[in-house]
Amino acid sequence: MPPNTERLLQLADRIEASEPSFALDLEIALAAGGFVAASSNGYKAAGFVWRDDSGQTPPPYTTSLEAAVGLVPEGWGCELVFPHSPRAKLWSPDGGPLSATHNIHGHANHPAMALCAAALRARATING
Repeated sequence: MPPNTERLLQLADRIEASEPSFALDLEIALAAGGFVAASSNGYKAAGFVWRDDSGQTPPPYTTSLEAAVGLVPEGWGCELVFPHSPRAKLWSPDGGPLSATHNIHGHANHPAMALCAAALRARATING
């Protein structure tokens, strides 16, 4: 398994067991691409400094459905259910919604986090 694939899967598992946080938003941004470690003029989290190319903070992936949906791979279908326990289901464009072998799931305490977990697993499937 490629290192980035393993990183995405481990992060998805951690998201499901965590609460929303800026530190997780940073980790998601780094794992998904677009943000890089910076030596100066960045944002601090967990003892490291981070920034993107424009100097902006990462999107609030763990609290915003709008930000989280941006992680879903292009062309993938998405279903989000959250009356009691938020769940997300994604499917690849070639598998269709009824293809159990192509469904990717995420479960968490917050709908955006369930979607983040599923989207990172989908990205890992593409990488792997």
